[in-house]
Amino acid sequence: GQDSPIARTSLSKRVAAVGSGPASLALAQSLARDGHAVTIFERWPHLGGVLRWLPRFKLPARVLEDHLEMLGRLGVKCYPNTEVCWIESLVTDEGFDAAFIGIGAGRPSVPELPGATLDGVLSSTEFLVRVFYDAQQLPNDWEPITDLIGRRVAVLGGGDSAMDCVRTAIRLGAAEVTCVYRRDEANMPGSKKEVQAAKEEGVRFQLLASPVAFRSTDARHVSQVECLRMELGDPDPSGRRAPRPIAGSEFPVEADLVVLAFGYEVEAAFDNEHTYLMAPPRGTVKANPETGATPLRGVFAGGDCVTGANLVCMAARAGLVAAQGMRRYFAGEPWERLTT
Repeated sequence: GQDSPIARTSLSKRVAAVGSGPASLALAQSLARDGHAVTIFERWPHLGGVLRWLPRFKLPARVLEDHLEMLGRLGVKCYPNTEVCWIESLVTDEGFDAAFIGIGAGRPSVPELPGATLDGVLSSTEFLVRVFYDAQQLPNDWEPITDLIGRRVAVLGGGDSAMDCVRTAIRLGAAEVTCVYRRDEANMPGSKKEVQAAKEEGVRFQLLASPVAFRSTDARHVSQVECLRMELGDPDPSGRRAPRPIAGSEFPVEADLVVLAFGYEVEAAFDNEHTYLMAPPRGTVKANPETGATPLRGVFAGGDCVTGANLVCMAARAGLVAAQGMRRYFAGEPWERLTT
């Protein structure tokens, strides 16, 4: 049946969600069905977070739009183009009974390599946003990418975001798409299914190779990625064998578009007064994984901003966990029990 706003009662609470990715959307749906008044704040022009620039062959745009429309019918209010810098003010000054931090891990990990500022060297986020956003939705200095016909594309990295980029480049008509990854295929962090699909679609893989510099023939636009052959040594803390360079093994990968897909980090979203919310060394938000409660009373968090970059389904689950934590908080459970 059709979703419709749930009648508010004296027990209804006001909840703010900062960020509109899968964690916040799951929390908003869960609490709105309880009759709570949920407001989502998103700094980007459109809602959805990472869901907004997932390739359409993985998540059709209509699926996200239908979900957002359903939240609207449940009474969830959404404010795009709105950045929250002082999270504490939501619960101390703005009248919200609880707040949720669901800002994700949206800052691309970008290595400092010679030539990284050349035209044609993009982060995976910039690449996917320029492909899947309309021109009017993009920052002023970003042009939409509508096709890659005749282009040679190199994607650096071996995770799921790298596979999203190589498979998108294939669909845009690139003449050649190469994935460069520093370990072997057995140690690639992404989905084996995605890697196999990329192979079947024509992506070339340069494994046991690591970029060391970006070259240009005109000192302006990238034309080549200089790489170094690698070999695998002993396992690192992740359990995978650590790559180490082979001296004198440099070789080029020709490319006029390079996409850096080395994963994502949590972006510093709050000022220095909120350092007690952040967990070193990665800068993730401190939160009890069983309740979502943070050190700040009334503030919960979940998803990639807590765990680091992870699967969409795990972020959605964290939003549901935080929703349940809020229910316990609204029922009067001591904050100290929620945080320990």
